[in-house]
Amino acid sequence: MKTVKSISMANSFLAVKDFQNSISNFSLILGLNLQNTSLCSLPDYVFKNNQFLLILNLRSNKIKSVYMHSFYNLSKLKYLDFGENNIKMLVDYSFCSLISVQYMYIDNMQLTEIQQYAFYNLQNLQYLNIENNFITKLPQKSVFKNLVSLKIIIAHEYQ
Repeated sequence: MKTVKSISMANSFLAVKDFQNSISNFSLILGLNLQNTSLCSLPDYVFKNNQFLLILNLRSNKIKSVYMHSFYNLSKLKYLDFGENNIKMLVDYSFCSLISVQYMYIDNMQLTEIQQYAFYNLQNLQYLNIENNFITKLPQKSVFKNLVSLKIIIAHEYQ
């Protein structure tokens, strides 16, 4: 197994299995840039061998959904840029594996709804950008209630 500080596959065309195969040969990756790679999905356990990842950039892809275990084993992740994808709804427990994430960008997507427990287990989240979406409905109980470390939320300019 090899150790790398970061890998960038930005601006290339990737199928999920291609990038999984590419990164599975490295035991330690701290940063992974998959911006604008035309990814359409993030299946469960796609990052299972990347438990040391700190920074993940998935911006500007074609991802349509997040599953409960899409981010499985990324408990050390601090920064997630997931903006400019095609996700319409964040379902319960979408990010539950990201217990250390501090910065999250889910801006400029197609979001219309965020379910009550979408941000479950994100007790270290300090910065959340959800601007420029189409959110018309939030659960009766606050979706942000358990985000005890949240200092900044950018949520203006809804379409």
